[in-house]
Amino acid sequence: MSDQLINYLNESLGSKNISKGSFIKASGIDVYIADEKAQNVDIYTIFDTVSSLIPYYLMSEFDYVSIGHIPEFEERQINALTKDGVIYITSDQDDVEDAVDDIIHEIAHTLEGKYGYEIYADGNLEREFLSKREALYNILTSHGIQCDRHLFANPEYSKEFDNFLYEDIGYPRLVNLSMGLFMTPYGITSIREYWAEGFENYFLEQKAILKKFCPVVFTKIEEIAQND
Repeated sequence: MSDQLINYLNESLGSKNISKGSFIKASGIDVYIADEKAQNVDIYTIFDTVSSLIPYYLMSEFDYVSIGHIPEFEERQINALTKDGVIYITSDQDDVEDAVDDIIHEIAHTLEGKYGYEIYADGNLEREFLSKREALYNILTSHGIQCDRHLFANPEYSKEFDNFLYEDIGYPRLVNLSMGLFMTPYGITSIREYWAEGFENYFLEQKAILKKFCPVVFTKIEEIAQND
């Protein structure tokens, strides 16, 4: 979105301040203020931090970031999502770090369109992901947890599997049970989240751990970064 268009939209709304319905540019990123709560978010610090961590050429696959509530957050029990070229994040953020995590995670998803072939086509990422799922299945069953093996073999997102991880086992317990396999419990839910969690940790200075635990993800990110 151009500076001229942002200025026009703000002028037409009668405000150039951070207020509901306004567009601003923060560290070169276009940001839409979708609700009143977003005015309490430290927007400039958040996007200064994001811009310091993510190379500019990896931030070209989305139009803008919208800060505020959307119904999908409650429906899917999430804090952020990417849809139709827009990154949506909730305005209910714990702190700057929480918001930065959400945005970097969603940037990873925006790159799946441009780099999907490089990320997924050779099957290496899927093989790494499913091997970890298999290892986790064995760990869970050894702890007496009943599991549907079929769910573990599906790399795509499944609401049933997500509920099993989140509600039946619980993420706090999964942190311990999946140690050394996945960077976070959320990365277990699907191959796309496995990719995005790896990307997030790579740029949040967890490269050494990511390379050790998830070498294929690490290599894919390195290849994409070097290509540009």
